[in-house]
Amino acid sequence: MTRVSFPLLSSLLVALIFSSAPAYGQLQDVSDRRVQVYVGGSPTYPYSTSEFGDLYEFGYTLSGGVGITLTPEWELSFHGAYSQFDLDEGAYRSSVAGSSGSGFEGEMAVYTGAMSLKYLIYVEGRWVPYFVAGGGVYRKEEENIDVIIAGQSFTSAFRTNQTLAGIHVGAGLAVRTIDAMSLFIEPRYTATASFQNTDESTVDYIEVRMGLIVAPF
Repeated sequence: MTRVSFPLLSSLLVALIFSSAPAYGQLQDVSDRRVQVYVGGSPTYPYSTSEFGDLYEFGYTLSGGVGITLTPEWELSFHGAYSQFDLDEGAYRSSVAGSSGSGFEGEMAVYTGAMSLKYLIYVEGRWVPYFVAGGGVYRKEEENIDVIIAGQSFTSAFRTNQTLAGIHVGAGLAVRTIDAMSLFIEPRYTATASFQNTDESTVDYIEVRMGLIVAPF
């Protein structure tokens, strides 16, 4: 089987970005492309000062959505996402008295449905910086924490699920590669709050989204 080296793939990608992208004027022509499809993923860092930030490790997010162009500068989008964070075994061990010599397992999943408003800044060339802000609903689902003793798993702590409200803000950069297709990178911060008056942990986090934008319509 023929192998393609990483430097060769990198060179081909750079050539695609700088030689195939349409001119600046074409980026602003949205008359026949008012819907865009987003697909992406991101490393995700727990940032809460609550239990979530203390006990869970660096995770990841997978996302997809649809954007509707309102004007050349403004876009409204609807996104769904799935995030996963594994329990930080060392942090949890230090938080539980008498846990020396035991192993721990557990994870958290966050399901997101959100709406965003994006403001695009057109500059000369094919690069498009932008700002984005929005809000949505976040469903936090925590697995029970299991302790591993002599190779066997026992439930040591029961976790609860919770629905949260949240907002996000970010800034990004899109670059048109070929007609009707762009790549983007977008650092984003998300902050959540509980619908109920409880002491449950919120899920605030920072992510660096990367992905593909396709405008098929």
